[in-house]
Amino acid sequence: ENRTLFGLGGWGWALLALALSIRLGYAAYALKTGISESHSDEYETVAINLVEHRGYAGLPGDTRPTAAREPVFVLLIAFLYWLFGQHPFVVLAAQSALNVGACVLLASCARRLSGERAARIALWLGLFYPYFIFYSAYFYRETCLVAVIAAFFHCAGSLLRAPTAAMSLWTGLTLGLSAVSMSSFLLVDAFVAPWLLLRLW
Repeated sequence: ENRTLFGLGGWGWALLALALSIRLGYAAYALKTGISESHSDEYETVAINLVEHRGYAGLPGDTRPTAAREPVFVLLIAFLYWLFGQHPFVVLAAQSALNVGACVLLASCARRLSGERAARIALWLGLFYPYFIFYSAYFYRETCLVAVIAAFFHCAGSLLRAPTAAMSLWTGLTLGLSAVSMSSFLLVDAFVAPWLLLRLW
């Protein structure tokens, strides 16, 4: 079933490749023309300070800790910069791949709820949704957040369908990651976690 990608056959994988290419192409253009600035919103600044052993600081070259930016996107940038050097396009490429993966997970959730046709529609909409493409080319947390939420819905759906200890762990992990991807999700998690527990009771 997974090999055919929601019944699309080889076309499904071609769609993924096309969607990824569009994201990478726009990211390269945005970075080259200066539309996308890697230091916007301080996420890269905090990540560079981490890589250069100055701690979780929000100003260039500073050592004073900040709580202004949630850690998930910062840590992703820091890991990629530590691994590949300070190349902003590497982050945008990773974001593009994450977003395509998130679209597949969301389509998987749609299939679980409403069948194969719904999955194909969800996949098309996600892969070519303009704002998904747009945000993949910028140093904002939204692309990372969408991937975390998609992973949570996928894990929660699997957990409710066939509860296992491993899936419970993954569901809790992705739910927790959503809160440290965007702090406002702490309020959402406060309602979602008890609901999940009641459903599994």
